[in-house]
Amino acid sequence: GVFCVAWLLVSGHRSCAADALELFAYRRTSKYQMGHHHNQTVEGPSQIRFCHYLETMLYHNINCASEPPMILRAVCFPSAPGKPRSSNFLSLYVLSNGIVAYDSAEYDAELPRVKAGTAFVWLIPPTVVRGDVKVEVYKHKTKDPDSAKLGSRKYEKERKEVWPLCQVVIHSSFHRDEQFMEFDKFRVDYSHKDRGHHRFYSDFGMVLHFCDKDPKGERKVARLKINVVKGSNLLAADSTGLSDPRARLSVKKAWAQTTVISQTLNPTWNEKLLLPAPSLPVTVDVVVEDVDLVGDNSPIGVAKLKIDQGFVLDSYKGVELPLKDPDNAKKGAGTLTLMVQVEMEDIPEEHWDLLKFQELLTRKGTVRNAMEGQEIVAMSS
Repeated sequence: GVFCVAWLLVSGHRSCAADALELFAYRRTSKYQMGHHHNQTVEGPSQIRFCHYLETMLYHNINCASEPPMILRAVCFPSAPGKPRSSNFLSLYVLSNGIVAYDSAEYDAELPRVKAGTAFVWLIPPTVVRGDVKVEVYKHKTKDPDSAKLGSRKYEKERKEVWPLCQVVIHSSFHRDEQFMEFDKFRVDYSHKDRGHHRFYSDFGMVLHFCDKDPKGERKVARLKINVVKGSNLLAADSTGLSDPRARLSVKKAWAQTTVISQTLNPTWNEKLLLPAPSLPVTVDVVVEDVDLVGDNSPIGVAKLKIDQGFVLDSYKGVELPLKDPDNAKKGAGTLTLMVQVEMEDIPEEHWDLLKFQELLTRKGTVRNAMEGQEIVAMSS
C-alpha cells in the first residue's frame, strides 16, 4: 500500500498524500465509504507519516541523490538526560542516510559520566552528514566503550539492539546554512512518540552545532566511492560446488554491501557503494560471504584495502584486490575487481568556540568537554 501511494505521488497522479491515501483506499476496498474505518488502506502510523514525508520532499523539489552536506561539530544538552540525581555513562551515535558517520565509542578511551540535569557538551571531530540524519545517545553499564548498552529492547529479548536514551532526527535539505539547531522537550518527545510528555525534564533539550564553511583555512574530509565490479574464482561454499556471494565493505563501524548473486563463483555486481572516511589514509575491510537462507552466512574471502591520497582523482582508479581464505591466510580465495575514487569535501579547520554554546545554555552549571576533558563554567541565559 505504501508503495502504491508513493507511486501516485512520484508520478504526479496525486500531489497530496491525503488524496493519494484516499484514492488507494477507494480502489482497494470493494464497498468503499469515504472516511469509514473499514476501508482497506494504509493504516500504520509510521507508514502514513512516510507518505506525508514524501509529499513534503516532492513539494520542495528535493533531490535525495544530492543532499547538501553539513558538518556536525558538537552536541549540547542544557539539561542532560536521565533519572533525577542519577549519573550515567553516555555514548553518542550519529547516522547519515542509515550509515554510521560517528560513534564516540570509537574515539573515547572512556565514556564520560554525566549527571542528569546538568549542562553537558560533546565536541566531536568534524563529521560530514547529509540527507536523513539521526543523532542518538545511549546509556552504558560502565565507562568501557564496549560495555553493554542499557535500555528497553527494540526487538526480541535475545537481540542486542536497544532504544536510545534520547534521539533527534532531521533532514539536511530543510536546514541549510543553520549553525545552531535547537530541539526543545516537545520536539524530542515527538521523536520518541511520547505524547504524554513524561520521558524528560520540563527544561530538557538538545542543541546541534554545525560548522559554517569558512573559506579561510580549509580542511579536507573524505568520502569513498567504490564500485564493486566483479569477483573471480571465488571459493565454493555450497554442496553444488558454487556459492551465493555478497561483498561487504566497512570502515570501522560504517559499512555497505552489494546484493546477493546466486550460484556462481564469478559474480558480476557493478554496484556503487559509499563509505565515510574520517581521514586519509584509511583501511577498508572487505569480506565476501556466502549468503544462506538458513543459518549464518559463511565468509569465503577477506582482504584489506588501504586508500591514500593516490586515490584522490577526478575519475575512478581500478584495483584488483586478492582475497584470502578466512580459514587459511596463506591460501588465496580469488580476486575482487574494484573501481575506487575519493571525493574530498572542504570543512573549516579552526576549532569551534565553546563560548558560542554557552550562550544557549539555560542554567548555570559545569560543561564538560567529553573529548578533551576540560571543564568550564557555563553562563546562564
